[in-house]
Amino acid sequence: MAQQSMIFKRFSEIQVDVDGGIPVLPFLDACSAILPFFDVLGTTAFAPMKSDISGNIQKIRAKFLSSEGVYRTLQDMVQKEILNKSTQAKNSITEALLWLKRAVGFHREFLREFLTGEEDLVKVSKKAYELTLKTYHGWMVQGIFSLAMKAVPHRDNFIKRLTSAEYGTPNVKEEQLLSDVKSYVEDITRITDILQTYYLEKNLDNDTKV
Repeated sequence: MAQQSMIFKRFSEIQVDVDGGIPVLPFLDACSAILPFFDVLGTTAFAPMKSDISGNIQKIRAKFLSSEGVYRTLQDMVQKEILNKSTQAKNSITEALLWLKRAVGFHREFLREFLTGEEDLVKVSKKAYELTLKTYHGWMVQGIFSLAMKAVPHRDNFIKRLTSAEYGTPNVKEEQLLSDVKSYVEDITRITDILQTYYLEKNLDNDTKV
């Protein structure tokens, strides 16, 4: 069996607790593995989004490591802030995880639309953006994303880069890539659905724009 691309495996490795708890470091490692994907879309154009994701990962990781033994899951970290009434405080873990889950959602929806066979990946990225991030962006940030999405490569070039030695396993056939992506989208959805349900139950999601 062909080896799965490094970009398309980490979420499958997350072992969720029986009660839905998501272990912190495996989740952050899975999110970190997404970062090269934005270089495939456009290194310069998607640099702000990549930087935002990286920053939120680092924020959560630093808090987790500095509080060794205090937390086990992402929900533990957020629950602590709920008890302290600090979920809306500057640099809160709740806010960092909220934006991280939204960014992962964009990544997931892009790949879901990619699997439909759409050749124009600009259309794919626009639909993914509308389904995930656009609601939370003001006109200025929407403008930045609009320009970034114009830099998305054609489907053939996108596949070629994903199957290169730089980003995955070289010489993987398109059929194998699509199979990997399909499984990967299911793995991401498994995790993001848990987080989304948790945020809704705790009334932590909001429509505040940036």
